[in-house]
Amino acid sequence: MLAHHAILHITNNQTNAIRSFRESCGSQVEVVPIIAESLTIDEVRRVITLAYQTPGTYAERALVIAARSINHAAQHALLKVLEEPPLTTKFYIILPTTAGLLPTVLSRVIIDQGVEVVDQPHFLFTAFLEATIPDRLALIADI
Repeated sequence: MLAHHAILHITNNQTNAIRSFRESCGSQVEVVPIIAESLTIDEVRRVITLAYQTPGTYAERALVIAARSINHAAQHALLKVLEEPPLTTKFYIILPTTAGLLPTVLSRVIIDQGVEVVDQPHFLFTAFLEATIPDRLALIADI
């Protein structure tokens, strides 16, 4: 399982990251993926509920949060559970970039050492262009 309660993995390939993480966990860990284009406060509320539930037949639960971005309201809500995590729950967060993450969130996670650096302006610009108009407005509102 994870050495720290919250790991941030930076990659564009969420599918491979989730698969690799599942394989590394073993049979004693319940892996629960939460996949979203942009993680919202409602989804974070679901994450918090899952985090505080007993894992059942497993020794631990790993909540794998994979998203392109996490809006600021959702990040603020996520902070509480990252600051005081339940003993049986770990967090594995997969994002394409650290851009837009609050410094307080970054201070609560360990960035995976094998990260792929993606904090390049052209990546963010391409993601913005590919987004729908409502998604673009949401991204601008977060900034």
